[in-house]
Amino acid sequence: MQAFGATDRLTVNESVLSTRDVLALLHTWGLVERDAALQEALRAVAERFQVRELLKMLKDRNKPAVPARARGPRGRKRRPGEAEDEVGPELQASSLETCKGLLRSILTHWGPVFPGPDTAQEPENQAAPQSEAAGPVHAVASLVVSWMLRSAAERPFSSAEAVGVLGWLQSYIVLQPVVVAELLQDGLARRGVFKLYSQLCGAGEPSGSEQLMLQLVAALGPAGTPLHPAVQTLHLALDDKEEATRASAAFLLSLYIKDVWLGAQRPDALFAHVQMVRDAAEAALGGDQEAIVSLCKDIATAAPDL
Repeated sequence: MQAFGATDRLTVNESVLSTRDVLALLHTWGLVERDAALQEALRAVAERFQVRELLKMLKDRNKPAVPARARGPRGRKRRPGEAEDEVGPELQASSLETCKGLLRSILTHWGPVFPGPDTAQEPENQAAPQSEAAGPVHAVASLVVSWMLRSAAERPFSSAEAVGVLGWLQSYIVLQPVVVAELLQDGLARRGVFKLYSQLCGAGEPSGSEQLMLQLVAALGPAGTPLHPAVQTLHLALDDKEEATRASAAFLLSLYIKDVWLGAQRPDALFAHVQMVRDAAEAALGGDQEAIVSLCKDIATAAPDL
Protein backbone atom coordinates (compact mmCIF):
# COMPACT_ATOMS: atom_id res chain seq x y z
CA MET A 1 0.00 0.00 0.00
CA GLN A 2 2.87 2.36 0.76
CA ALA A 3 4.39 1.72 -2.67
CA PHE A 4 1.12 2.51 -4.44
CA GLY A 5 0.60 5.55 -2.25
CA ALA A 6 4.00 6.92 -3.23
CA THR A 7 2.98 6.80 -6.90
CA ASP A 8 -0.42 8.43 -6.25
CA ARG A 9 -2.12 5.28 -7.54
CA LEU A 10 -3.68 4.22 -4.26
CA THR A 11 -7.45 4.24 -4.60
CA VAL A 12 -8.47 2.27 -1.50
CA ASN A 13 -8.65 3.86 1.92
CA GLU A 14 -6.82 1.90 4.60
CA SER A 15 -9.16 1.08 7.47
CA VAL A 16 -9.50 -1.33 10.38
CA LEU A 17 -11.49 -4.46 9.63
CA SER A 18 -14.42 -4.52 12.05
CA THR A 19 -16.39 -7.45 13.42
CA ARG A 20 -19.37 -6.43 11.28
CA ASP A 21 -17.12 -6.36 8.22
CA VAL A 22 -16.02 -9.91 9.00
CA LEU A 23 -19.63 -11.07 9.30
CA ALA A 24 -20.51 -9.44 5.98
CA LEU A 25 -17.53 -11.08 4.27
CA LEU A 26 -18.42 -14.52 5.62
CA HIS A 27 -22.07 -14.05 4.66
CA THR A 28 -21.15 -13.12 1.11
CA TRP A 29 -18.74 -16.03 0.85
CA GLY A 30 -21.39 -18.40 2.18
CA LEU A 31 -23.61 -17.35 -0.72
CA VAL A 32 -20.86 -17.67 -3.31
CA GLU A 33 -19.76 -21.13 -2.16
CA ARG A 34 -23.28 -22.16 -1.13
CA ASP A 35 -21.96 -23.16 2.28
CA ALA A 36 -25.13 -24.04 4.19
CA ALA A 37 -23.26 -24.79 7.43
CA LEU A 38 -21.57 -21.38 7.38
CA GLN A 39 -24.87 -19.64 6.67
CA GLU A 40 -26.55 -21.46 9.55
CA ALA A 41 -23.70 -20.55 11.91
CA LEU A 42 -23.97 -16.91 10.84
CA ARG A 43 -27.72 -16.97 11.43
CA ALA A 44 -27.18 -18.34 14.94
CA VAL A 45 -24.73 -15.54 15.76
CA ALA A 46 -27.02 -12.89 14.27
CA GLU A 47 -30.06 -14.08 16.21
CA ARG A 48 -28.22 -14.64 19.48
CA PHE A 49 -26.64 -11.19 19.53
CA GLN A 50 -29.22 -9.36 17.41
CA VAL A 51 -26.75 -8.18 14.78
CA ARG A 52 -29.21 -6.10 12.79
CA GLU A 53 -27.12 -5.66 9.65
CA LEU A 54 -26.56 -9.41 9.33
CA LEU A 55 -30.18 -10.22 10.15
CA LYS A 56 -31.25 -7.87 7.36
CA MET A 57 -28.86 -9.51 4.88
CA LEU A 58 -30.17 -12.94 5.83
CA LYS A 59 -33.77 -11.75 5.56
CA ASP A 60 -33.18 -10.22 2.13
CA ARG A 61 -31.53 -13.43 1.01
CA ASN A 62 -34.61 -15.45 1.95
CA LYS A 63 -37.18 -13.19 0.30
CA PRO A 64 -39.21 -15.03 -2.33
CA ALA A 65 -38.22 -14.21 -5.88
CA VAL A 66 -40.47 -11.72 -7.69
CA PRO A 67 -41.84 -12.97 -11.03
CA ALA A 68 -39.99 -11.54 -13.99
CA ARG A 69 -43.17 -9.89 -15.36
CA ALA A 70 -43.71 -8.02 -12.10
CA ARG A 71 -40.12 -6.83 -12.06
CA GLY A 72 -40.26 -5.39 -15.54
CA PRO A 73 -37.95 -6.06 -18.47
CA ARG A 74 -34.77 -5.40 -16.56
CA GLY A 75 -35.71 -7.32 -13.43
CA ARG A 76 -34.72 -6.32 -9.93
CA LYS A 77 -31.57 -4.29 -9.66
CA ARG A 78 -29.11 -5.78 -7.19
CA ARG A 79 -28.10 -3.63 -4.26
CA PRO A 80 -24.45 -2.58 -4.03
CA GLY A 81 -22.42 -5.35 -2.44
CA GLU A 82 -25.17 -7.96 -2.80
CA ALA A 83 -23.87 -11.32 -4.00
CA GLU A 84 -25.43 -13.03 -6.98
CA ASP A 85 -27.53 -16.06 -6.12
CA GLU A 86 -26.12 -18.11 -8.96
CA VAL A 87 -22.47 -18.81 -9.57
CA GLY A 88 -21.79 -18.96 -13.28
CA PRO A 89 -20.23 -22.07 -14.79
CA GLU A 90 -17.19 -20.02 -15.80
CA LEU A 91 -16.16 -19.78 -12.15
CA GLN A 92 -13.98 -22.85 -11.99
CA ALA A 93 -12.97 -24.66 -8.83
CA SER A 94 -9.44 -23.28 -9.05
CA SER A 95 -10.74 -19.72 -9.19
CA LEU A 96 -12.98 -20.39 -6.22
CA GLU A 97 -10.04 -21.71 -4.21
CA THR A 98 -7.99 -18.65 -5.14
CA CYS A 99 -10.75 -16.38 -3.87
CA LYS A 100 -11.05 -18.48 -0.73
CA GLY A 101 -7.35 -18.06 -0.06
CA LEU A 102 -7.64 -14.30 -0.52
CA LEU A 103 -10.52 -14.19 1.95
CA ARG A 104 -8.48 -16.13 4.51
CA SER A 105 -5.66 -13.65 4.03
CA ILE A 106 -8.05 -10.74 4.60
CA LEU A 107 -9.42 -12.32 7.76
CA THR A 108 -5.93 -12.73 9.24
CA HIS A 109 -5.75 -8.93 9.20
CA TRP A 110 -8.73 -8.75 11.54
CA GLY A 111 -7.59 -7.88 15.04
CA PRO A 112 -10.56 -8.82 17.24
CA VAL A 113 -10.88 -6.62 20.32
CA PHE A 114 -12.08 -8.94 23.07
CA PRO A 115 -13.93 -7.48 26.04
CA GLY A 116 -12.21 -7.23 29.39
CA PRO A 117 -13.83 -8.47 32.61
CA ASP A 118 -15.59 -5.13 33.22
CA THR A 119 -16.72 -4.48 29.65
CA ALA A 120 -20.34 -5.35 30.25
CA GLN A 121 -20.57 -2.91 33.14
CA GLU A 122 -18.47 -0.07 31.73
CA PRO A 123 -18.46 -0.18 27.92
CA GLU A 124 -17.81 3.55 27.74
CA ASN A 125 -14.34 3.02 29.20
CA GLN A 126 -13.21 0.86 26.31
CA ALA A 127 -10.96 2.34 23.65
CA ALA A 128 -12.69 0.22 21.01
CA PRO A 129 -16.27 0.87 19.88
CA GLN A 130 -18.93 -0.94 21.87
CA SER A 131 -19.81 -3.06 18.84
CA GLU A 132 -16.27 -4.41 18.84
CA ALA A 133 -16.00 -4.98 22.58
CA ALA A 134 -19.33 -6.73 23.15
CA GLY A 135 -20.06 -10.44 23.55
CA PRO A 136 -20.36 -11.24 19.84
CA VAL A 137 -16.61 -10.86 19.33
CA HIS A 138 -15.89 -14.27 20.87
CA ALA A 139 -18.63 -15.89 18.79
CA VAL A 140 -17.41 -14.31 15.56
CA ALA A 141 -13.79 -15.20 16.35
CA SER A 142 -14.82 -18.82 16.92
CA LEU A 143 -16.66 -18.77 13.61
CA VAL A 144 -13.63 -17.41 11.75
CA VAL A 145 -11.26 -19.89 13.43
CA SER A 146 -13.52 -22.81 12.58
CA TRP A 147 -13.95 -21.73 8.95
CA MET A 148 -10.21 -21.15 8.44
CA LEU A 149 -9.05 -24.38 10.04
CA ARG A 150 -11.74 -26.51 8.44
CA SER A 151 -10.59 -25.27 5.05
CA ALA A 152 -7.02 -26.16 6.05
CA ALA A 153 -8.17 -29.71 6.81
CA GLU A 154 -9.73 -29.97 3.35
CA ARG A 155 -6.96 -28.56 1.14
CA PRO A 156 -3.24 -27.81 1.61
CA PHE A 157 -2.15 -24.24 2.26
CA SER A 158 0.99 -22.62 0.93
CA SER A 159 3.75 -22.20 3.51
CA ALA A 160 3.19 -18.44 3.57
CA GLU A 161 -0.52 -18.89 4.21
CA ALA A 162 0.10 -21.48 6.93
CA VAL A 163 2.46 -19.05 8.66
CA GLY A 164 -0.12 -16.27 8.37
CA VAL A 165 -2.99 -18.29 9.83
CA LEU A 166 -0.95 -19.76 12.70
CA GLY A 167 0.54 -16.34 13.42
CA TRP A 168 -2.96 -14.86 13.64
CA LEU A 169 -4.03 -17.62 16.03
CA GLN A 170 -0.97 -16.93 18.18
CA SER A 171 -1.54 -13.17 18.21
CA TYR A 172 -5.28 -13.02 18.83
CA ILE A 173 -6.84 -16.38 19.68
CA VAL A 174 -4.68 -18.61 21.84
CA LEU A 175 -5.12 -16.46 24.98
CA GLN A 176 -8.93 -16.57 24.70
CA PRO A 177 -10.05 -19.68 26.64
CA VAL A 178 -13.60 -19.61 25.28
CA VAL A 179 -12.47 -19.58 21.66
CA VAL A 180 -9.72 -22.15 22.27
CA ALA A 181 -12.19 -24.49 23.96
CA GLU A 182 -14.48 -24.35 20.93
CA LEU A 183 -11.53 -24.95 18.61
CA LEU A 184 -10.49 -28.04 20.56
CA GLN A 185 -14.04 -29.41 20.49
CA ASP A 186 -14.23 -29.06 16.70
CA GLY A 187 -12.70 -32.20 15.20
CA LEU A 188 -12.09 -30.71 11.75
CA ALA A 189 -10.61 -27.52 13.19
CA ARG A 190 -8.25 -29.56 15.37
CA ARG A 191 -7.22 -31.56 12.35
CA GLY A 192 -6.64 -28.35 10.40
CA VAL A 193 -4.39 -26.64 12.95
CA PHE A 194 -2.32 -29.80 13.40
CA LYS A 195 -2.00 -30.16 9.64
CA LEU A 196 -0.68 -26.60 9.34
CA TYR A 197 1.77 -27.12 12.19
CA SER A 198 3.00 -30.41 10.71
CA GLN A 199 3.50 -28.72 7.35
CA LEU A 200 5.75 -26.07 8.88
CA CYS A 201 7.68 -28.23 11.33
CA GLY A 202 8.49 -30.61 8.47
CA ALA A 203 10.93 -27.99 7.18
CA GLY A 204 13.45 -29.14 9.81
CA GLU A 205 13.82 -25.86 11.69
CA PRO A 206 11.77 -23.85 14.21
CA SER A 207 8.75 -22.35 12.48
CA GLY A 208 7.49 -20.13 15.29
CA SER A 209 4.37 -22.27 15.63
CA GLU A 210 5.78 -24.38 18.48
CA GLN A 211 4.64 -21.89 21.13
CA LEU A 212 1.10 -21.89 19.74
CA MET A 213 0.90 -25.67 19.72
CA LEU A 214 2.30 -25.96 23.24
CA GLN A 215 -0.39 -23.57 24.48
CA LEU A 216 -3.09 -25.54 22.69
CA VAL A 217 -1.71 -28.81 24.06
CA ALA A 218 -1.74 -27.31 27.56
CA ALA A 219 -5.41 -26.38 27.04
CA LEU A 220 -6.21 -30.05 26.41
CA GLY A 221 -5.40 -30.87 30.04
CA PRO A 222 -6.79 -29.59 33.34
CA ALA A 223 -6.33 -25.87 33.91
CA GLY A 224 -3.10 -24.98 35.66
CA THR A 225 -1.31 -28.20 34.74
CA PRO A 226 2.41 -27.38 34.27
CA LEU A 227 4.37 -28.52 31.26
CA HIS A 228 6.33 -31.72 31.63
CA PRO A 229 9.91 -30.90 32.79
CA ALA A 230 11.28 -32.42 29.58
CA VAL A 231 9.09 -30.11 27.51
CA GLN A 232 10.19 -27.09 29.54
CA THR A 233 13.78 -27.98 28.68
CA LEU A 234 12.97 -28.09 24.97
CA HIS A 235 10.91 -24.92 25.15
CA LEU A 236 13.87 -22.99 26.55
CA ALA A 237 16.15 -24.46 23.88
CA LEU A 238 14.03 -22.89 21.13
CA ASP A 239 15.67 -19.57 22.02
CA ASP A 240 19.22 -20.93 22.01
CA LYS A 241 21.78 -18.95 20.02
CA GLU A 242 22.90 -22.08 18.16
CA GLU A 243 20.81 -22.96 15.11
CA ALA A 244 21.47 -26.69 15.51
CA THR A 245 20.13 -26.60 19.07
CA ARG A 246 16.99 -24.72 18.02
CA ALA A 247 16.35 -27.15 15.17
CA SER A 248 16.85 -30.17 17.43
CA ALA A 249 14.52 -28.72 20.06
CA ALA A 250 11.83 -28.06 17.45
CA PHE A 251 12.09 -31.64 16.17
CA LEU A 252 11.90 -33.20 19.64
CA LEU A 253 8.97 -30.94 20.54
CA SER A 254 7.15 -32.12 17.42
CA LEU A 255 7.34 -35.69 18.75
CA TYR A 256 5.83 -34.58 22.05
CA ILE A 257 3.10 -32.48 20.44
CA LYS A 258 2.09 -35.25 18.05
CA ASP A 259 1.74 -37.78 20.87
CA VAL A 260 -0.34 -35.57 23.14
CA TRP A 261 -2.43 -34.06 20.34
CA LEU A 262 -3.44 -37.54 19.19
CA GLY A 263 -4.49 -38.52 22.70
CA ALA A 264 -1.49 -40.35 24.17
CA GLN A 265 -1.33 -40.39 27.96
CA ARG A 266 2.44 -39.84 27.92
CA PRO A 267 4.89 -38.73 25.20
CA ASP A 268 6.24 -42.19 24.41
CA ALA A 269 7.53 -41.20 20.96
CA LEU A 270 9.67 -38.44 22.49
CA PHE A 271 11.00 -40.64 25.28
CA ALA A 272 11.77 -43.50 22.88
CA HIS A 273 13.70 -41.17 20.58
CA VAL A 274 15.63 -39.68 23.50
CA GLN A 275 16.64 -43.14 24.65
CA MET A 276 17.65 -44.15 21.12
CA VAL A 277 19.85 -41.06 20.72
CA ARG A 278 21.51 -41.63 24.07
CA ASP A 279 22.21 -45.27 23.26
CA ALA A 280 23.67 -44.32 19.88
CA ALA A 281 25.82 -41.59 21.43
CA GLU A 282 27.35 -44.02 23.90
CA ALA A 283 28.37 -46.29 21.04
CA ALA A 284 29.74 -43.51 18.81
CA LEU A 285 32.97 -41.65 19.51
CA GLY A 286 32.44 -37.90 19.77
CA GLY A 287 28.67 -38.16 19.61
CA ASP A 288 28.32 -36.03 22.71
CA GLN A 289 29.17 -32.96 20.64
CA GLU A 290 25.93 -33.07 18.66
CA ALA A 291 23.20 -30.66 19.75
CA ILE A 292 20.49 -33.30 19.80
CA VAL A 293 22.59 -35.54 22.03
CA SER A 294 23.08 -32.74 24.52
CA LEU A 295 19.35 -32.00 24.53
CA CYS A 296 18.46 -35.65 25.02
CA LYS A 297 20.79 -35.81 28.01
CA ASP A 298 19.13 -32.70 29.46
CA ILE A 299 15.72 -34.30 28.95
CA ALA A 300 16.85 -37.49 30.65
CA THR A 301 18.05 -35.44 33.61
CA ALA A 302 14.79 -33.47 33.79
CA ALA A 303 12.66 -36.61 33.42
CA PRO A 304 14.49 -39.52 35.08
CA ASP A 305 11.34 -41.66 34.87
CA LEU A 306 11.57 -41.99 31.09
